[in-house]
Amino acid sequence: MDWAKHREWMVITVLGAVVLAAIIILGFAIFYKTPTCTDGKMNGDETGIDCGGTSCSTICSAEAQPAQIRFARSLMQSGRSDLIAYIDNPNTKAYALNTHFTITIYRQDGHTLVRHAVLSIPSNSSTPLYIPGISSAPVQQVFVTFDPGYPVWVRSSADAKTAPKASNISVVNTDSRPVITAIITNQTAYPATNVPLIATVFDANGTVIAASQTVLPLLSPQSNTQAVFTWNEPFSAPYARVDIVPLIALPTLVP
Repeated sequence: MDWAKHREWMVITVLGAVVLAAIIILGFAIFYKTPTCTDGKMNGDETGIDCGGTSCSTICSAEAQPAQIRFARSLMQSGRSDLIAYIDNPNTKAYALNTHFTITIYRQDGHTLVRHAVLSIPSNSSTPLYIPGISSAPVQQVFVTFDPGYPVWVRSSADAKTAPKASNISVVNTDSRPVITAIITNQTAYPATNVPLIATVFDANGTVIAASQTVLPLLSPQSNTQAVFTWNEPFSAPYARVDIVPLIALPTLVP
């Protein structure tokens, strides 16, 4: 082969390699999709489908401790039935936003109601699910269950100690129209607005005898605000303990 043809083949080979490389790069750009935490696949450094690893904030359920519904109870208050339940989250670094629940209500008149609710669960917490007026008639039994796929745990670095705290709890008029007051302290350097609070009253056996809610319009930074809870009728038994818990948001009923 003379030099001219050898040079021609070299040019063709180089051009072919360049074209092939361009095709490969173009195809990679078109068809390759960067792994994400919402693509429905286990890829990247994920340890499950769209969860785990360092790139996803969602924690795989197998890597988190399960939440427990400690109890669910109906309370007849002011001619209506209210729901109070407690959800325990033992995970110190995981929370769950917008967790869906199914509430099954067995009324004393034989009717069964099914309602659905949404509640956010902070890390390392016992969170009350309180819904007033869950039924207009007396309730015999009520059950609360997690909907399939919930809760969805999200990694958290927040310190539970920074949540608002209740202190100086006072209970008066328990034999007529009970009133509970408490001092709510915002320990952070940031204001908090429209803070929901749930007050749960227990007897000496640890049974819930009353519950109520209020919303504080503003908690100024590093300040104290008084919260007030009232009832129109006496507690059903002598009280022994009161829990006051701030929520991320009030629970909502959904279709």
